[in-house]
Amino acid sequence: MSKEHTITLINHSGAIQKYALFSKPPMVTGRVEGQIWPSVLDIGLARQESTTTFTIREQYYAVIGSLQGHQYAGGNVYVIDNRPVEFGAVKDDGRVILGTALDVVVVDDRLQFSETHLPDSSSYGAFTIRTGKDSGLHESTKRSYVVGLGGSNSDNSLSGPMATFIPEPEAQYQIRPTKAYCIATGDFKKGALVDITKTGVTYVDFDTSPSRDVVITHDRDGHFIVQH
Repeated sequence: MSKEHTITLINHSGAIQKYALFSKPPMVTGRVEGQIWPSVLDIGLARQESTTTFTIREQYYAVIGSLQGHQYAGGNVYVIDNRPVEFGAVKDDGRVILGTALDVVVVDDRLQFSETHLPDSSSYGAFTIRTGKDSGLHESTKRSYVVGLGGSNSDNSLSGPMATFIPEPEAQYQIRPTKAYCIATGDFKKGALVDITKTGVTYVDFDTSPSRDVVITHDRDGHFIVQH
């Protein structure tokens, strides 16, 4: 079973709060058109003096999505195809395990992952998405198709997109997720694109946290106090 992390928010702000969970963008090698956009992975509501908890599993997915609206904050991504992935790793005995590699193809005028199995080829901590030279991929911007990373929640299934970008044809992307997550308040919707540079966030990095379970207190002054 995949590892599980939790972020619990305690609302002492004096008002009902709507909290959004999203991740920092992954590291992506390859030609990306535009920027890499995080998406809201989950939403939690907390009344005054109550709590809400986000559960995150270390089970990740390659996703293809349809972008509804423009590719900027507030646009929404709907997943139309996904595949579970494994990252490249080094075992305790020194063996190198290569990560999942997937091809994107055009079928019936839409993007999807190929059913043809590719040999694993991704580097440490990453998986690979490859696009072909099919002319349909040249229309990806107009058709608002995106590819990227999907995340998992408490039931160990795909919860939604975590970060996506518009692919270019004949490109190879190695995608390496981060374990750094962001908490924000506001009128967010699940799947909505977020511009972290323009959003006030509180970070929780499970790569450096001594605990898999983090508690954040939201106080009356609007501060977020993180306890590991």
